[in-house]
Amino acid sequence: LYHITATGKSKSHLFPGGEIQLVKQWKLCYGYHATELDRGGITMRKSFRQEDLKMLACMTMLIDHIGTVFFPDLVILRIIGRLAFPLYGFLLVQGVRYSADKLHYGIRLGLALLIAEIPFDFVFYGGPTWGHQSVMVTLFLGYLMVLWMRHSNPVLPLVVCFVLAELAKCDYGGLGIAMIWMLGV
Repeated sequence: LYHITATGKSKSHLFPGGEIQLVKQWKLCYGYHATELDRGGITMRKSFRQEDLKMLACMTMLIDHIGTVFFPDLVILRIIGRLAFPLYGFLLVQGVRYSADKLHYGIRLGLALLIAEIPFDFVFYGGPTWGHQSVMVTLFLGYLMVLWMRHSNPVLPLVVCFVLAELAKCDYGGLGIAMIWMLGV
């Protein structure tokens, strides 16, 4: 990937006030980009990518779960863990918005819900229960809401999914749905 930039003090007619400088950029692993100027210097810069957000969300969720299960008196672990849901909500909206195959995106999310719900019930309630649902239910309802919002007035999907989240007694409930809605409007 090559970019042409204008710098320096030459009297170029193409770039008034600057000389033409060839800049080569390479995308490297882990979000680093290398830039080489035609004069030989190389600089590195870090860009924040979707994968970085996923990793941050996973780490904050893990901290939250460790705090919930092993250190319930350490409130700071729960506070750090509260960052996970807005990150997952943002990633969900972006995933629905930019996915080439929205149906398969929803199927994968639904499978993750099915896989996660039973262990969630056993860890937190000692067995399967309809009394409380995991955050995966909230995210799946958010997925359905974002899809629906693309084809109708965005208020109706919000109201319906808000009520469903409250009736299902899922983590974050209707407020979680409202947060996803705000990210998706």
